[in-house]
Amino acid sequence: MICVSFVFPRVPVRQWVLSLPYALRYRLAYDAEMVTDILNIFTKTVFGSLIRRAREFGAARNAQCGAVTFIQRFDSALRLNLHFHMAAIDGCLPPLTMTNRSFRRCFRPRMKKSSE
Repeated sequence: MICVSFVFPRVPVRQWVLSLPYALRYRLAYDAEMVTDILNIFTKTVFGSLIRRAREFGAARNAQCGAVTFIQRFDSALRLNLHFHMAAIDGCLPPLTMTNRSFRRCFRPRMKKSSE
């Protein structure tokens, strides 16, 4: 992706994909406001995870994240399949008010074991 090469700083980037149930995909194809709401929830969830994981390794309380999200409307067979691809910086920066703004990398998310 061009934005990863030329817009983001030289730090690790992780791709996140949000795929939705078929019934919701069809509704989102015609409801831009709902697309915005789901994108906001997706972004807040990913950023919240990054900030929590960065805090475990000494990141500042008001850490900042960065990402670019692409909304893809079709799959490879050109069927309606609205889903989101997010390229997120895999870590956090302290707030602009701090003098030491060193990047805090996050380790990969832990998988929760499901109970059977």
